[in-house]
Amino acid sequence: MTIMQMECFVEAARCGSFTKAGENLYISQQTMSRHIRALETELGFPLFERKNTGAVLTRAGECLFQNWGELLRLYRTSIDQAKDLYYGQQKKLRIGILDNFGIYIDELVESLMRFERRYRDLEMEYEVLSMKQLLHGLETDRLQMIIVYTAELEKVSGIYCRRLDNTAASTGIYCALSHPLVKKKNHTWEDLYGQTIGILSDEASLDNKERTLEFLKKNGLENRVQLQEYSSRQNLGVALLTGKCVTISYSSMFESLAGKLACYPLAKEEGNPEVSIAWRDEKYATKAQNISRMFENVNHRPK
Repeated sequence: MTIMQMECFVEAARCGSFTKAGENLYISQQTMSRHIRALETELGFPLFERKNTGAVLTRAGECLFQNWGELLRLYRTSIDQAKDLYYGQQKKLRIGILDNFGIYIDELVESLMRFERRYRDLEMEYEVLSMKQLLHGLETDRLQMIIVYTAELEKVSGIYCRRLDNTAASTGIYCALSHPLVKKKNHTWEDLYGQTIGILSDEASLDNKERTLEFLKKNGLENRVQLQEYSSRQNLGVALLTGKCVTISYSSMFESLAGKLACYPLAKEEGNPEVSIAWRDEKYATKAQNISRMFENVNHRPK
């Protein structure tokens, strides 16, 4: 039995799919299957039931999964801590958080504080910054990790990221309570004809403008609205409150304005946000994995 076989088993159990688990561990589905079969042969019993919809743990597999995840965490963490001691690395960990999270930042910090209480040897620092500032912080090593919407990272190369699973945000159309849209009982995309749509500039978000344009194009509105850029979530919020525009946004951005803005949720297929922790230097991989456990995360991939 090898560490790699255990890693393959735990990842496959978390994903419910050999293919997805292979992607997360950067190996082929065939290699993943070979490791699992070798492990089952050594143990003498099956760990999964193979189905068309994926891989389902057997009762024996569930028993191992409950314990091996923690064993692997301890294994990776002990090596990480030993490396810190040997190489004399600083115990300070600086994490940047995207300012567009709105009130959701409170939930993120709560999870980070759970990590900090568990690993008391680390000195943690946090900064809430724009997307441009976060990427600059990673590039200059002023920040070791950043937490952003996953979509913000799609065009960023040379980083690793791991999705965090406790996001509760959705996507919707937002406007002031005094906006004419509020008077309508039923809403369609045609209601946005001629409207000014507020979007975030590239300095504030690498994704907001493009995602909004995709929504508009998909619904035949790209040439029927006016776009107005804002340099921050706060500026966009003021424009919404004063009726200067409407916007298409993640709900987490404007939870602090609950009761002051009208929201018309979009269908789930219109896009729900994912949040990821990202890092550039591979030596922070174990720390990032341990942080992600505070969010009950199961996915990891390099970009």
